[in-house]
Amino acid sequence: MKNNLSINPQLETPVVFIIFNRPETTAQVWDCIRKARPKKLYIVADAPRLDKETDAKKVAATRKIVETVDWPCEVIRDYAEVNQGDFKRFHAAFELAFKTENEIIWLEDDCLPSPAFFPFCEAMLKRYADNEQIAYINGSNLNWGLPKIKSDYYVSRYMLPWGYALWKRSWELCRPTLEYWMDPSYRATVLNNFTDIAPNDALSQFKAISEKTFWTNLFDTWYNQYEKPGTNVRKSGFDYYLKLAFWAHQKRAIMPRVNLVKNIGFGADATHTQAVNKSHIVPLQSLDVAHLKHPTSLAINEPADNWTFRVYALYQEARPWKRFLYNTKRILGKIRQIILHTLKNKHENASL
Repeated sequence: MKNNLSINPQLETPVVFIIFNRPETTAQVWDCIRKARPKKLYIVADAPRLDKETDAKKVAATRKIVETVDWPCEVIRDYAEVNQGDFKRFHAAFELAFKTENEIIWLEDDCLPSPAFFPFCEAMLKRYADNEQIAYINGSNLNWGLPKIKSDYYVSRYMLPWGYALWKRSWELCRPTLEYWMDPSYRATVLNNFTDIAPNDALSQFKAISEKTFWTNLFDTWYNQYEKPGTNVRKSGFDYYLKLAFWAHQKRAIMPRVNLVKNIGFGADATHTQAVNKSHIVPLQSLDVAHLKHPTSLAINEPADNWTFRVYALYQEARPWKRFLYNTKRILGKIRQIILHTLKNKHENASL
């Protein structure tokens, strides 16, 4: 029986794989990486937390999964001896990779990629290597097909955290601090990316607010929680620091038309996604990367970005069947109001 790994073309772009203490999800993502067969692989892991009894066993089991690399590959492992937390480990991974590489594909142990994810990232990295307006290649798309897009990808202001690719030039824009967020001119530059208009949609877990208000509140909260003088809380949420840096430089991202990376890590043992948000669990799809339909413009697709903000940030419901039920109920409610209003008028006219 032939080994499929021996006949698949190898991925040229180096892959950075972040692991920790989740052997079940790691095994699923590792299987996808094996099929992609990258020629170079960085595996970065944190050490067990001393206050978590099960960590040592889970960390050891997770590392064991990635021990065997059964394809031609240069492997660089960076395993922490003392727990550092996700922020420091992510920063160390970027620094390690970009000492040598000009571009990377980034995956974490709970980000399950479609087979099209790797060639899509590689194609986009090559196509936009010299376009400094583009800083980031998304693997995820959370829009559930809303709105309809004719091309196979488009330009977005949003950088989603679940599987992506970027260049060394992108990383060089980033600083692992939010101190500069407190500078009024810097803040104004970042907020220039967004509108003051709040989306009107009842299918939301939170009150609908504008992008400017949402991101102002989030970065203020992040600063006060992690970086305000006098605080002693371990930093987290590295993707927010990437977003802030890219938005400060008016950078843009490529967004695939369909979802190419699925977050399989929602749950109690997750670092950031303990609460399950079903609108974020978009089924994996594929693209014909060999025959991509390129967009005619590199301007931001505003209707699509409006949906990304609503689903990603406001947790608005985008699943088709949920929206169908919502819209049906809304239409029936309006019909009911019209009927009641008509009956009321008839009754009043009859009594005259």
